[in-house]
Amino acid sequence: MFATPSITVAQSSDAELETVVVTAQRKFLPEVSNAASKLSLPVIDTPQALTVLSSEFLNIAAINDTAGVVAYTPGIELLGIGDGTQANLFARGFQVNRDRSFRINGLSADSESDLDYAAMDRVEFVRGPASSLYGESDYGATINRVLKAPTGNTGATVSGEFGSYNFQRVQIDGETAINDVASVRAVAAWQESDTFIRDTSDNRKMIAPSAAFRFGDTSVLLQGYYDQRTGASSDGFPLIRINGVYTMPDVPRSSNNGTTAADIDSTNTFLFAGVDHMATDSLKLSFKGGYSRIHMENFSTYMFGAAANGNSTQYPSIEHKTKEDLSLDASAEQVFQWQGRDQRVLVSADWRRNHLLQDAFANVPIGLDNLFDPEPLDFVNTRQAAPGEFFSTKQYFSGVTAMAYLKPTERLSALLGMRYSRIESNRFDYLPTSYGRVTVIDDAKDHQWVPRAGLVYQLAKNHNVFFSYSEGIVFNATLLRADRTPVNPETGVQYEVGFKGKVANDRAQYSVSAFHIERTDSASAIVVQPGQPATYINVGEQVHSGIEAEIQGEIFPGFNLLASYAYLDVDVKESARPAEVGKTPPASPANSYSLFATYEVLGGPLKSLTFGGGVVGRSEREVNTLGTYQLPSYTRFDLRLSYKATPELLFELNAQNITNEKIYTSQYGSPDLGIAYAYPSLIKGRVSYSF
Repeated sequence: MFATPSITVAQSSDAELETVVVTAQRKFLPEVSNAASKLSLPVIDTPQALTVLSSEFLNIAAINDTAGVVAYTPGIELLGIGDGTQANLFARGFQVNRDRSFRINGLSADSESDLDYAAMDRVEFVRGPASSLYGESDYGATINRVLKAPTGNTGATVSGEFGSYNFQRVQIDGETAINDVASVRAVAAWQESDTFIRDTSDNRKMIAPSAAFRFGDTSVLLQGYYDQRTGASSDGFPLIRINGVYTMPDVPRSSNNGTTAADIDSTNTFLFAGVDHMATDSLKLSFKGGYSRIHMENFSTYMFGAAANGNSTQYPSIEHKTKEDLSLDASAEQVFQWQGRDQRVLVSADWRRNHLLQDAFANVPIGLDNLFDPEPLDFVNTRQAAPGEFFSTKQYFSGVTAMAYLKPTERLSALLGMRYSRIESNRFDYLPTSYGRVTVIDDAKDHQWVPRAGLVYQLAKNHNVFFSYSEGIVFNATLLRADRTPVNPETGVQYEVGFKGKVANDRAQYSVSAFHIERTDSASAIVVQPGQPATYINVGEQVHSGIEAEIQGEIFPGFNLLASYAYLDVDVKESARPAEVGKTPPASPANSYSLFATYEVLGGPLKSLTFGGGVVGRSEREVNTLGTYQLPSYTRFDLRLSYKATPELLFELNAQNITNEKIYTSQYGSPDLGIAYAYPSLIKGRVSYSF
């Protein structure tokens, strides 16, 4: 079963397959993942860059959102507001679309607000395109979150956390084995908190129940996830523009241009069912299905553009959105003997329906405000100022994937794959005629074949070199040419070579890779007559190259380390906007690095005392695609201290950004709105009791 925590496939010397129950990742170093191949392969034997962060790392680093995770993942960058309520990503210089490349248990599961990572067993980053596995896929990365599942043990951990900005959080993670057949688990959290931005908050409620059953050769896993997020967020502020030159305004971190009554209310729901059945000793059949639903209601305001005196035009942001996703996946995996070694072949078929209903705002200015002295606006009058905009989109995705893992010699292995993907799209789109656009109804279809190949050669025991070829596709079925036929799918091709291995007596593993990605056939709108639907053409070529390195694990007894470095170079060779040629996309620093380390005293009177911290750094990042302004580089320092007073009682203290470094991010890829502070200085304490 793909990317679920409960079932995996183990191979024996006589080419038999066994179904075994796997305990949730409890090591700092996850060694096996199927996120990059649909086959349970060791990370060092997978011919593609892959980062796996275990639940233990997330817990130790006090991370419960996407912004915290990406800080320690090479080549991944935050593009979002820094108050913790929103997080969009760039990877290897490409934006990571939530609908295409954010997954739960291997199935598509968009989320309007960030998920709570306390419910996650691990987070897997497949760096580079992965369309041979998923169909539509962004070129930079695919992020898979695997929910915690029963491990067959009995026990629970309850924790209370408090900290800066009135942060309060209670969390419980408990499970029990009912009998030899069934076990259950539940993770729940409640949180209330202000943020460092005035009049904003981040309040959450989350529950993630699961149940596992074993009936002879059949294993069943049922899981759910539900969260509600309420409060208020900020859309940041614009840069100041003087004679066409942009500068950063000197506004307090707490500055908020919105209304005191601005609100956001979002829910995320995910239901999952998976079945693994051993049809024979060497054939495993798997089925899984998932349903996800997001609902969001949001009202706030944002500033656009700012003069030298700080005056800026204010607009409303009103949005109601509901999105439903239904996914089904069936696969068969066969192990057979060739040349005296086990070989694997997998065939899978999947189907997905995506339905979006969205009622959003229209860009009608509601007045002026000042960056340096923002005054709260009248909530009711502002809400009434925006005319409506309505979208309705239904998309049906289907595909068949074939994957083979072959070992022709003891040192050489190959991963070969091919996928056929198909999309059908129905769209209804209404905008007021004042926008120069009328009702649009489109029906479109498209399909694509996507190959994949990779080689791994063992240089020495636990030290491998790998090569990978992979492709990514983005269907543009709703973007039509003048003859009302869809433009070509956008494509991206990646070549990657690197080294993977284990060190420190196999307690740690490393990865070094160099990649080259060519993106072509980007869809761009061309000028049309007012009142007519937009018309698109295929134009645009980008080349993204870079080097990424990471090491994670226990370097020596008691000392755990996760460190990474990434170098990125982007060359925009062709664009519908000539000014973009030669420029770098936003959120794509040339250099990024991170380190998180802890040391635990293993004996003596201070036994179990653990101290450590993290370092996160980024070089300058462009605000938009035109090279208008660069956000400054930064280096952030974090500290951590914990002590286990008894085997059951744990005290922890975490401090973020201890030097109070000013860190900026850009939400919308524009200098005229959405600039924000991120990763503020804060302190959190936590007390946990296990029984």
